[in-house]
Amino acid sequence: MHVWYALLARELVMFGFLLLVGLGPVTFLPARVDRASRVALAPAFGLAVAMCVLVTAVWRVPVDKSAWLLPLLAVVSVGIAAWRARNAAPAASERAPWRIGKLAAAQLLLVAVVVLGSLNQPLVRRDSVGPVGYGLADAGGYVLQQDGMRRESIHAAEREHPPWRDLTIQEWYGAASSYQQLGFDPVSADVAALLGLGASETYS
Repeated sequence: MHVWYALLARELVMFGFLLLVGLGPVTFLPARVDRASRVALAPAFGLAVAMCVLVTAVWRVPVDKSAWLLPLLAVVSVGIAAWRARNAAPAASERAPWRIGKLAAAQLLLVAVVVLGSLNQPLVRRDSVGPVGYGLADAGGYVLQQDGMRRESIHAAEREHPPWRDLTIQEWYGAASSYQQLGFDPVSADVAALLGLGASETYS
């Protein structure tokens, strides 16, 4: 598969989950926030919600055993959005928040194309889905952490000790037992688990 197709397919899966998880929360925004703005903000809200839930979950449960949480969050969020839409006033912004005008849809699509195109181009030129392509000193560590959290929870990893079974567990132990912050990693690892891919195939 061409790298462009692989990147876009994986990014669309991630974007789709974040959009769906965020549809429910954005219905609670003030009435002055129009529908197009709600749709634009939905992935950011979805990321915030997913991070809170999945970082909490990985404290006790490895990602491979809790990957179902992200689809569940999406279903619950869409249910909330539908319930809010059904009970909203006919002219309210939260009523069918996904229905936006053609101009607004074109503007959102243009932003997505520009952002994804500029970020994906270095990876495509190196024929890589990531993390090869950018000069990030810690990229290798983030990949190992994601693969490690898929196999062990934070609670289990911080109790590991040498000799290490493999490098992913060693790296994950270092993150789990220290001050290392966790944010997006459990979300990315969850999507990778759902796709049946490793972190080196999705961390871009």
